[in-house]
Amino acid sequence: MTESLAWGRYLYVDDLITDSNTRSRGYAKLLFDWLEQQAKEAGCGQLHLDSGAQRHDAHRFYLNRKMIIAAYHFQQTL
Repeated sequence: MTESLAWGRYLYVDDLITDSNTRSRGYAKLLFDWLEQQAKEAGCGQLHLDSGAQRHDAHRFYLNRKMIIAAYHFQQTL
């Protein structure tokens, strides 16, 4: 949980990953539902999540969960 001037109080997840051997069993949905509930109980107005650009299957899952692609995250290794 964190807070910012732009978004108020929100839950931030740095990628949500399930084991490749156990995918398509509903575990990600259960975990995502739990994250949403935890955020609501903590008074968060939003749930934010970063995901690797190459994780297309994960992005499809997030979009199906009504998440939007709100920004790109850029980095530079120095």
